[in-house]
Amino acid sequence: MSEEKIETPAEDTKAEKIVIREGEFESLLTGCIWDILKRMREVSMGQMTSEHATEYDDVVARHLARSLMGENDGFDMRIPYVGTALVEMLQTEHAAYYGREALPQDIDRENPRSVLVFVCRDFVRAVYTMVQELGQREDLNAKVMQAEVNALSAYWTNRFFGRKAETLN
Repeated sequence: MSEEKIETPAEDTKAEKIVIREGEFESLLTGCIWDILKRMREVSMGQMTSEHATEYDDVVARHLARSLMGENDGFDMRIPYVGTALVEMLQTEHAAYYGREALPQDIDRENPRSVLVFVCRDFVRAVYTMVQELGQREDLNAKVMQAEVNALSAYWTNRFFGRKAETLN
């Protein structure tokens, strides 16, 4: 009786990482925004509680922070700033993330990941603000919504890439 040898992949082989450059990063942010908007709609339709949606939104913020730290095994982050360098740039370029007064007391300023979670939660809050502002517009339609989502994604891409408004064309 012959034994048949079964070929198995090497244990150390991993799935190929997704390379994240500027275009992919902006798309990642756009996807996060639409994900948050989808949950907001589910809450308004009674399909989800606001508490549950908030928990999921926090998962989005933490996942984004982990990715920006370079800790997401599925992404190869090829953006200008990652990890500690990103935190240092944000704290240098954006007053909202600099100094003892800028960050809430419960944020561990010595822990770059903790700071990035705070920044990514700020991104989620920006989505909430966008929705509140859109709700006041009389011209709200799908085209306007798409334009605002794209604008918010571009704004935060520029922020994470260390670009200031005065340096953009």
